[in-house]
Amino acid sequence: MELLTIAIRGGGLDKLRSLLLDVVSGVFFSDLLLEVLSEKHYLQKLMLTGELKKLPSLWPSNLIKLNLMRTDLPEDPMPTLENLQHLLWLRLFGSYIGKQMVCSTKGFPKLQYLEVSFFIQLEKLVVEEGAMPCLLTCEIFKCRHLKMVPQGFKFLSMLQELTIWDMPKSFVQRVKAGGEDWNTIKQIPSIIIK
Repeated sequence: MELLTIAIRGGGLDKLRSLLLDVVSGVFFSDLLLEVLSEKHYLQKLMLTGELKKLPSLWPSNLIKLNLMRTDLPEDPMPTLENLQHLLWLRLFGSYIGKQMVCSTKGFPKLQYLEVSFFIQLEKLVVEEGAMPCLLTCEIFKCRHLKMVPQGFKFLSMLQELTIWDMPKSFVQRVKAGGEDWNTIKQIPSIIIK
């Protein structure tokens, strides 16, 4: 990891626009590596696969696409990620091992795509009014303990498509026409349940 950090910090990569980093099981991304990434102002697309102890407080300033896979974060990533002012696309795949995530008011001001998938313990996703005002597409996959669609989805006036895939039967029943969550999502033009 140290050599990688030196290589990224070193010359020649200052205008790096896209980066994929994958670490093997049992190895964590170093804090120094994540700090070095925040200095890459041209970096627009970033994919991190592997365990993170915590999210960095600083991110590349022009990041528009972020993919966090199997990071197993112990703390809710949303309070940090929602401050990425240019972020358009966010995929969270097995990224968090907690029970609740909160997208707060004014969070994710430009986000257009959100995927939340393979969260082992997530029970509740909160979307406060004013969060994600530009969200167009949301996909929720294999979150076995998620109890319901975020009630804040009723405030997402731009949301065009909601895909729900391989979710518990109780969750699916809630989002079908006439279900307990139907009034929360009925304004979404395309609702896909697989």
